[in-house]
Order: sequence, then structure tokens, then C-alpha cells
Amino acid sequence: MVSFVLDMTSITSTDLTGEYQQKLNGHLKNGDFFEVEKFPTATFKITGVKKNNDKVYTSLVTGNLTVKGKTNAISFPAKISYANGAVSLMSNKFAIDRQKFDVAYKSTMQDVLVKDDMDLLVKVTAK
Repeated sequence: MVSFVLDMTSITSTDLTGEYQQKLNGHLKNGDFFEVEKFPTATFKITGVKKNNDKVYTSLVTGNLTVKGKTNAISFPAKISYANGAVSLMSNKFAIDRQKFDVAYKSTMQDVLVKDDMDLLVKVTAK
């Protein structure tokens, strides 16, 4: 079984810059969302890979994603290649439901304003 660890302390907003990016990054890392002090890593364990009918993302990767101690099965399209002794996996952008991982804004009214889908992109290279 193949697995990898995600450094949750490295979460960074890519759609903002400057002061607003710093504020959002801090907010995402605190107890309202990812609680990185308590859960500094997340894990993904691949349980299967099968052929996908896409010309670029020719594989469908399935596995168990654990975030904040909650584990759920997810699948995503990916292209997998092998060159120079290294395996590379690059996903297409896909979404997961943050609520299934207890990634919820802790204010009851505010959670309505934050969409449940989190977009992810996976890029892993291993030797």
C-alpha cells in the first residue's frame, strides 16, 4: 500500500496576497478550520488504481484521506508516470466535502457562508 503525509502547517491561500493572505492562512490553520497545532499532518493511503477514460488523467486513484483524525474514502483522476527512477502522480483538480473531515467554521451562522467543497490538487513524486 502506498501512502503519503501532508504537512498541514504549510497550508497557503493561493488566491490572495499580502496582508489578506496572511490573515486567511492564519485563520485556516486555527481551531476554526484545520487546527494544525493539534493535527499538524494529514495522510492519504492509496487503496486502488484503475484505468480512467480520460486522455490526460488516465488513472483513477482511490484511497483513504485522514484529516483532523477523520478518515473518508475519496477518488480522483490522475496521470501517473515513471521516469529516471521516480514515480510521479499528478491529479486533476477535484473537490472533497470539508464537513466529512470536521473542517467546519465553528460559528453556526458563518458556516453557511463557506462552501462545503474544498478543491484539491495532488502532486507527488517519489523515488
